Amino acid sequence: MADKREKLLILNTYISNETLLGSWIRNTIILFSFGITVASFSNNIYKNQISLILFAMGLLIGIISVHNYSMIANNFKNGEYKMPSEYTYNIYSIIFILLILVILFTMRLLKYKKK
Repeated sequence: MADKREKLLILNTYISNETLLGSWIRNTIILFSFGITVASFSNNIYKNQISLILFAMGLLIGIISVHNYSMIANNFKNGEYKMPSEYTYNIYSIIFILLILVILFTMRLLKYKKK
């Protein structure tokens, strides 16, 4: 009975890893499309810089999410069913980068409202 329960827990963790990858890729696509939208409606150099930042953020988040997924999948292939310690560092780096992005948007919005 315990063996069957352990297999179900392992399967649940594997499926959660797949779902997590899907959600991060969705966020990557959203950042890319938002960058394209900003770039298409702007003739201003500042807005073009913001769109490039959005493209870069989407690319970085996509690379980090695929890296995390492959680390966890390799752990499953090797019979280790634990989360890698590098995973938490990547989440903190993504949060830090997104905070920088919010600060840049806020600064730009304040500069725009002063005009």
